[in-house]
Amino acid sequence: MSLNPPEEISFESTVADEHYLACTWERWAYCSYIARYRNYVTYVRLDREAELGRLESKGLAYTEIEAVLKAVDAKFGRYLEQFPDQ
Repeated sequence: MSLNPPEEISFESTVADEHYLACTWERWAYCSYIARYRNYVTYVRLDREAELGRLESKGLAYTEIEAVLKAVDAKFGRYLEQFPDQ
């Protein structure tokens, strides 16, 4: 199993101090996103839609995963704006 950044998702956080997105196939296909927003660390794992030979994984399309990541980033951005000195 290897976790690699997907070429299909161009998301780059404008809020997180550090972040990493990678997708893989284990028993099913999924993407993992970890980000640090100041002293808050968040981890999101999203099942993704994919096929590998005869195997099929039900989940989100890459465009939907990118939309979720943008929403997470925006939510953290709004929260952190309320507490600029922390």
